[in-house]
Amino acid sequence: MKILFSTVCLFFFAGVFAQNKKIDVNAVMQQFPDAMAVWLERKTDIELTWKNGEIKVQQQEFEDMLFTKDESSNFAGSNSVYFSYFYKLKNWDAFTLLPDGKKIKVTNSTTKSRSSFVFYDDSKEIEFLYPAISKGARGVTNVEYELTDPHLLSPFYFENYFPTASGTISITYPEELELNYLVKGNKDIVQVKKESKKGKTTLTFEAHNVAPVNFYGDAPPSSYFLTHVIFYIQKAKTTKGGLEPYLGTTKELAKHYYSNIAELDIAGGKEVKEVTDSLIKGLRTQEEKAKAIYKFVQQSVRYIAFEEGMGGFVPRNPELVCTRRYGDCKDKSALLVSMLRYAGLKAEFTWIGSRQLPYRYSEVPLPITDDHMICALELNGKTIFLDATDSYIPFETPASHIQGKEAFIVSSPDQFKIITVPTAEPGYSLFDDTTYLRIENKQLKGKIKIHTTGYETNDLLHRLESRTGKAREEYLQAYCYRGNNKVSIKNIKVDIDTLAHHAVISADFELPDYAKFLSNEVYINMNLLKIYTGQEIDYPKRKIPIEYDFKSTMRHVVVLDLADGYKVNEVPALKSYQNDVWGVQLSSKQADGKLYYTREFKNNNLYLYPDAFEKWNKVLENLFPVYKQSTVISK
Repeated sequence: MKILFSTVCLFFFAGVFAQNKKIDVNAVMQQFPDAMAVWLERKTDIELTWKNGEIKVQQQEFEDMLFTKDESSNFAGSNSVYFSYFYKLKNWDAFTLLPDGKKIKVTNSTTKSRSSFVFYDDSKEIEFLYPAISKGARGVTNVEYELTDPHLLSPFYFENYFPTASGTISITYPEELELNYLVKGNKDIVQVKKESKKGKTTLTFEAHNVAPVNFYGDAPPSSYFLTHVIFYIQKAKTTKGGLEPYLGTTKELAKHYYSNIAELDIAGGKEVKEVTDSLIKGLRTQEEKAKAIYKFVQQSVRYIAFEEGMGGFVPRNPELVCTRRYGDCKDKSALLVSMLRYAGLKAEFTWIGSRQLPYRYSEVPLPITDDHMICALELNGKTIFLDATDSYIPFETPASHIQGKEAFIVSSPDQFKIITVPTAEPGYSLFDDTTYLRIENKQLKGKIKIHTTGYETNDLLHRLESRTGKAREEYLQAYCYRGNNKVSIKNIKVDIDTLAHHAVISADFELPDYAKFLSNEVYINMNLLKIYTGQEIDYPKRKIPIEYDFKSTMRHVVVLDLADGYKVNEVPALKSYQNDVWGVQLSSKQADGKLYYTREFKNNNLYLYPDAFEKWNKVLENLFPVYKQSTVISK
C-alpha cells in the first residue's frame, strides 16, 4: 500500500488518467481496446457526524462508465441501485451522456424486492437501462443514502470486471470519533491520504488505472481476491466525555452482539418446555437428549430466512419460534439454545461467517466477518457445532459451508471464545461408482452402483429434494451417465439411509457401439467416464483461486466379466501420480474370472490457490494419456 506523502508513486499502467486532471476518453479507449466498458470514475463519499452521543452517517456514490463499443449495451448497459432498512435511499438519478455532450435521463426503472417463498429480505433493487448507448457514450449514476447503523459500514472495492480509471472512497469524521481501516488484496495499488482540518479528519483511499479482473464460475466470492478497504469506527465519544472503544476488537464485538440477544426470553415458555419434555422423555444420556432436540429443530421447524430491519440481527423469542414452527438461522439457534439449556445441557449462541466471507475474527473483528448464526454445544468434553438450517447434516458434523471458519461463541457481554470449526477429511465424503460390464451379442450391458457418504450424500439429498417428476428423472439419468450418448439407463433405484448419511443409486444399462469388435478381439476403453476432462487450469493466466464445497474422495471401478472364454490380451500401462496438492491412484487386476480397473482421486483442498495450479495440471498431464488407451480381450 502506498501513502500519498511518500515520494514513490507507481501506477498499474501508463498514466492516461492523471489524478485531478480531465480524463482523456480517446486515450482510455486506446489503452483498453478489448474492454466493452471502462469505469472512468467510481467515487464514494461518507460523512460521519456526532451529536449528544448519536452517530449519523451520510453516503454519496457516483459512477461514470464509458461505453467503448456500439455493442456495449449488451454487456454493461444496465445498472442497479440497492437500498434497505440499513441503507435508506434519499435520492438517486442516472443518465446517459452522449459524445456530443447531450444528456438523456433515465426515466424507466423497475423496483423489486429480494423476497421469495423461502427468503424474506427488506432490501430492494431499482433496475434500469441507460438509454441511447453508443460508442463513446457514458452512463452516469448518483445515489445518496442515510445509514441507520454505524456498525455496518460497507467495504469499498477497487477492482472490477471492467477496467477502472479512478476508484476513490473518502470518509470524513469529527474529532469525537476515531476510525481505523484494513486494506485487503493488492495493497500496492491503493494510495491512502489522511487530512485534518477544523476539527474534522478525512481519510481518502484511491486507486488509478486498475486492470480488469477475470471472473470464473468455480472461484470463491469476490471478497476473497478483489482489492478492497474495510473501515470502521474504532472509538467514539460518550455523553460523559472522552473516547471509548466502539468496534475493532473481539471484546467490543462480543458486547455488541450480546446486546442483540440480551432481551430474549431464553428460558422459553409453555410450548418450549412441553415440546422439550416430550422429546427427551425416556432418554438417559445427555447425547441422546441433544440429538433428539437437534433433530426436532432441524426437521420440524421450517427454515425461512428473514432479513427485515433489525430482524436480520436479533433472534425472535424461542417460544414464538417453537409455536410457529418456522424461523431463520438466528431463530432456530435461539430455539436450540433454549431447549438444550432446559434439558440441562450447555449451549451458547454462536456467530459465524459462512464460506461466502473470507474474514477471520482474529483479523477483522467486525460484523462484516459473519453472516450466519448457529448453536455451540459443549458435550463430553468437546464442542459440537449445530446448524439446524440444513435438514440433512448429521448431529456431530458441521455444515460444509462453515468448515474451517472461526466460530464466535458469546456467553455474556464479557465472556466469549473463538473456536475454528473442523474440516472433514477427504475420506468422509466418498463418491464410489462401480460399473459391472458384460458382453452380450456384441454389445456391452451391465449394472451401475453408486455409493455416497458424507457431504456427497448431503449434496445428493438436496438436489433430489428440489426436483420432482421429469426433472428428477433427468437428473438421475445424468448422474448415472457413462460411455457415450447412446447409453440406455433403466430401472434407476435410490436407497438413502439418512441416519448413516449414506446413499446408493443402482441401475441397469446398455451401451451399444462402444466396444470395438475386430476379428476375434474386443477393444474396450475402460474409462467409461473421463473424469476431469477439460479441467486444466489456464496457468499462469488465471490469478484467482478455485473453491471446492468440501474435501472428497472419488473412486471409479469398472468390473469386466470375462465369461464365455474371454481372456485378457493387453491392458493399458497404468501409473499413479500424486503430489502435495492432489493425485490419482490407478490399478488393474484379474480375479475370479473378472478384470477390475480402478481409478481413485483424492482432493484435499477447500481452496486451490495460484501457486498450486501447476501441480494440479501435472496430475492431469499424467492422467489424460491413459484415457486414450483400451483394454484388449479375445476368445
